[in-house]
Amino acid sequence: MSFDYVPGSSSFHRLDPRSKLIFFVLAFIITEAFDDPVLLAVEFVVILSIGWLSGIPNSKMLGLFKSMIPVFLMLFVLNSIWWSPPRANVLFYLLPAQKWLPISYESMVYSAGVVFRFANVLAALWLIMLTTPISRFVLGFVKWRLPPSIAMGIGIGLASLPMLAQELGMVTDALKSRAWEIEYKNPIKKTRAYIPFFVPILFHTIQRAENIAVAIESRAFGLDISKRTYWREEQMSRTDYIFWVLCATIAIVCLVVGVYGLGYGEYDFVYRAIVTFLSRA
Repeated sequence: MSFDYVPGSSSFHRLDPRSKLIFFVLAFIITEAFDDPVLLAVEFVVILSIGWLSGIPNSKMLGLFKSMIPVFLMLFVLNSIWWSPPRANVLFYLLPAQKWLPISYESMVYSAGVVFRFANVLAALWLIMLTTPISRFVLGFVKWRLPPSIAMGIGIGLASLPMLAQELGMVTDALKSRAWEIEYKNPIKKTRAYIPFFVPILFHTIQRAENIAVAIESRAFGLDISKRTYWREEQMSRTDYIFWVLCATIAIVCLVVGVYGLGYGEYDFVYRAIVTFLSRA
């Protein structure tokens, strides 16, 4: 898994960073407007397709989700156990004697939608990070009247993710070379095995923060910060304005048609539509 920016000249690469943030908001609105896992799966495929059309390698686009499989499984299992609609078609109970913790068809379908919701938001953010340099993010935040110090802090935080992932890999390799066992099935033992990771990672994080602070101060970042100039000024193009209008239109349509409007897109919407179609055929 890598957080590195992938250079390119695609249409999505050339969008203003503010337009890409609007794209992220649109992806979030769509995930909230629909519950049906099939519709959310279509959104997931669309986001991945944008990444592939932008020239993002499959290893980078899908690498994140391979590492998130345990999280997805946990979301699916927990939602399947704890969420159950009235008059659900219960398949079985985890505690059959007391009829507690029912597992139903409806709960599993809804849980699949929850997983896709999380995956879609993650994929949209992932796509933006892979197609946008951190410096352009900072400029985009400044153009949105965010204080430069806060924008710089957000940029530093995003830029630190690759180094944090690299340091985590180095610490893992170092501990494994000393025969440190971390692959436990017992969650308590697994948690204890990861405790030694925090000390070196925390030390390197503090050291890196001090170095960044010294570098910023040596360049007089705090001097007359309101009149700072930039090597590259971000300017909205006609394509960006068209993209904004398109995103706003899609968002309004989804909110009107979805569960907050006409009520389409419930967790079993596609299933009921198929059953209705087959019964009439």
